[in-house]
Amino acid sequence: MSKKVLEIIRGIAQAASDIGHDGAVNEDGEPIKIGLKREEGHPIYNSRVMDGFNIGISGPNLILSYHCDVKLKEIYNQKFETETGSMMEKIIKELKKRYKTNTGKGLSLKKLKDPVIRVESTSRVRCWATARCTYKIGNMTDVDEVLEEEGPPELEKSFKKFLDQGALGKKAPNKHHKNKKS
Repeated sequence: MSKKVLEIIRGIAQAASDIGHDGAVNEDGEPIKIGLKREEGHPIYNSRVMDGFNIGISGPNLILSYHCDVKLKEIYNQKFETETGSMMEKIIKELKKRYKTNTGKGLSLKKLKDPVIRVESTSRVRCWATARCTYKIGNMTDVDEVLEEEGPPELEKSFKKFLDQGALGKKAPNKHHKNKKS
């Protein structure tokens, strides 16, 4: 791994660390507002919605995962996917801004696919949604692309031979008794 790639990864990690937790503040002591749902309302008096994000780096790609608690009626809203996508764009915008503040260099991220959103229920009223989107990181030319495997991994020859000897569905060679009907 080159020094340039390592600096980019460290800069992204530091930027995500600076803005990723609830209660994050800037240099002036002001709370950092990304636009997440947890930032709305009073921290003690109001019921706050839990949401947040995480990043991962796989080869030259940045994987952004976003998680939020939602009510069932919000999921049936036709704008739910659009709102989730725009929330992820706000996170990416703030991540780029913080990266530039920390390193003095710009960060280029190109969206590869639309976000994949998965919704699971907790009760008849509340659910949680997880969204995942992949971005191509600019200036990461020295890094090999990580290939996604298609299908199950290849088995070792000795293990495959062992599985082929399996007796499931076969009768034992020393079984000689006949079935008696009562």
